[in-house]
Amino acid sequence: MRSLREIPPPIRVLAAVSFVATMGGSLMGPLVTLYVHEVLGRSVAVAGLVLMFQALAGIGGQMVGGAAHDRMGGRRPLIAALAAAGAICVLLALDRTWTGYVALMIGFGFVRAATMAPINAMTPAFWPGGGRRAFNALYVVRNVGFAAGAAIGGIAAQRSFALAFAVAAGVFMLAAALVAATLPQPARVLPVGRPLPAADVQGARAPWRALLALGAGTILASAVYGQWSTTVAVDMGSLGIPLSTYGLLWTLNGLVAVALQPLGNLAVRRLGPRLHRHLVLSAAMYALAFGCLLVTHRLWGFVASIGLLTAGEIFDRPAWPAVMAGLAPQGRAGAYQGLLGTMQSAGRMLGPVGGGALYDAAGPRTVWWAASSCALAAMAAYAAISGKPTRSPRRTRGFSQG
Repeated sequence: MRSLREIPPPIRVLAAVSFVATMGGSLMGPLVTLYVHEVLGRSVAVAGLVLMFQALAGIGGQMVGGAAHDRMGGRRPLIAALAAAGAICVLLALDRTWTGYVALMIGFGFVRAATMAPINAMTPAFWPGGGRRAFNALYVVRNVGFAAGAAIGGIAAQRSFALAFAVAAGVFMLAAALVAATLPQPARVLPVGRPLPAADVQGARAPWRALLALGAGTILASAVYGQWSTTVAVDMGSLGIPLSTYGLLWTLNGLVAVALQPLGNLAVRRLGPRLHRHLVLSAAMYALAFGCLLVTHRLWGFVASIGLLTAGEIFDRPAWPAVMAGLAPQGRAGAYQGLLGTMQSAGRMLGPVGGGALYDAAGPRTVWWAASSCALAAMAAYAAISGKPTRSPRRTRGFSQG
């Protein structure tokens, strides 16, 4: 209860908005490949291409959302992006043509991504001493929203994909209204773009080297994680596992992420404030997650895999924006969070098309081997973030766990 009272009111509003917006996204996210494959009759590789273009649009959305935050504050860009996402979901519910679907999903990828940079950039502005705790609070509520959305989306899609799209539209509109009614401009609390206080992680290399290492690891980890929304979904379907079960596994993902928070917090204290260690552990969990699918092709293997995947994301989701906030120059918080989103979008872009092509050409086991190998490469990249500083302490910014 004491830790809850420490959370500033604007962060609680951002948490509520993140919950609602994530629920809207998760209503649709895991169902994209299945919709393209089962309803529109395209191959898994083609479904991967749709997700690739959606992620490519997301790169633009992240950068535009971050730049808009730095220019006018985060509130107005966030409202506009959420409302646009709701409008696109309405059109998706009405249009079942192939070209219409592709165009709308690309647009959805852009506006959905445009919501992330303003939220991440406003977080340290509203809670300057929060560090990793601030981003972890958002991560927890996003997982609850993801669990709720995945369950609702799976049930709705069993009846009609159009129903899932319509529910998502209402959820995004609700999130836009919540921001408009309750969220102040960050400038009223703290100047936009103020960086996190430098502390604790003194072992960062020159900022550009840390940025490159973070980028490489994030792209690889995002590509690996994305296989659960693409190739894993199709593989489960080929085994006769129903769509509702797949949706419930994503619900398990969100619930386990919340349930494991006490253990995650204990592990964070043991790992210390050097956030690159959290990222290394996360990538190791991803490697094990796909190792489970190499060991068994039964339902319990998928359950174990998503459990390990969830354990991994407990460490990387809060650490990514916290590291980036520590690297951002003053007044550039939105742009740097947009760059982080670009890294994630690049992984989500490359993962589906690469995994889909491998799946069609060589089958699921080849995909699981490739995913495990990429996760190990991400471990190496994250480990390279640490090193002796090459700037004076006055000019080198560290990352704080908070």
